[in-house]
Amino acid sequence: EVAVAGSSARDERRIVAVRGARRRILVVDDKADNRQLMRDLLAPLSFEIEEAEDGDACLARVSATPHDAVLLDLRMPGLSGLEVLQRLRASHAGSRLVVIAVSASVFGHHREECIAAGADDFLPKPFRVERLLDLLCRHLGLEAIHAEAEEERAADLIFPPADVLTQLLAQARRGDIKQVLERAGRVEASDARYRPFVRELQELAGRFQVKRLCQFLEDGGPSR
Repeated sequence: EVAVAGSSARDERRIVAVRGARRRILVVDDKADNRQLMRDLLAPLSFEIEEAEDGDACLARVSATPHDAVLLDLRMPGLSGLEVLQRLRASHAGSRLVVIAVSASVFGHHREECIAAGADDFLPKPFRVERLLDLLCRHLGLEAIHAEAEEERAADLIFPPADVLTQLLAQARRGDIKQVLERAGRVEASDARYRPFVRELQELAGRFQVKRLCQFLEDGGPSR
């Protein structure tokens, strides 16, 4: 599973926006929840996200539509990520397509194999959101806009209305992380003041820390 690593969202200087031309990203993973998580993390920063469920679909989409980058999971049924990577480089020799291999492997030789096969970079799971965004910004020529750490630590979280918290809490208690992230995206879109709340929620949901997520939502309820 894709998981977001790290401690509380307030403990590091976060990327809150990306400056530059809008980029189209293809997320390749056989697990729908993993693709949705990537979409929920990247779409709010104005990346255009497309999805492919396996290697064949990836090759077809890249051939049909220009993409700026591919986030390629290495462990998939059918064509492996490494095979897809090799075919992408063979069919797009000389192109500016950025390919970032994503893998739970901690072995250094796997990273070396990916780079040798043509990957621009390697993202081990679990990963920090900032690490993913740093890689995309660096390889796509974008500027990352960071929140001031001191301001983030000092700022109080603004929680959405009680009815929204109740819905989120019910979804979290069911373990429906996909619905939690989708609802959080709508909350942020409704009012930018909720952005710190949404980022905290995304960190907990992305790490599948359901108990801490429920506690966080309960703390923001009407009784606080």
